[in-house]
Amino acid sequence: MPESTAELAALVAQMQHERRLLKDRLAQIESAGGGISNGQFGDIRCTGWNVMDELGSVRISAATAPDGSAGLSWRDRERRLRVTIETYKDGGSGIAFRDIDRKKRVVAGTLGDGSVALPTRDLKAAASGGMPAIDADPG
Repeated sequence: MPESTAELAALVAQMQHERRLLKDRLAQIESAGGGISNGQFGDIRCTGWNVMDELGSVRISAATAPDGSAGLSWRDRERRLRVTIETYKDGGSGIAFRDIDRKKRVVAGTLGDGSVALPTRDLKAAASGGMPAIDADPG
């Protein structure tokens, strides 16, 4: 805590100076980024990125790995992982949807050999014991 008015004035002056420096640095970064402030980008080369919400929580992430795999994930407002989409080094790919408790509820994908993997564990089948007819002709 400052002991005197002079000390307080010195702290305020220092904070104002630091604020000006930060604003100048931000302007330099925006200028160097070729339009960062208006959201226009060209090619971006990186191994990953995050999109954060207004509270600073990561909501969307993307990453690549040296083995050739890549992934994209979405998190809800409470930072719970909800959706992932991935490609794998063997040529397969998949998507998973999770419930509010992060339990995988829907999983689908293609394997490297071209076969298809579809969800079977948590599906609720029709009363007949078979899958509901989603393509049935209503007429």
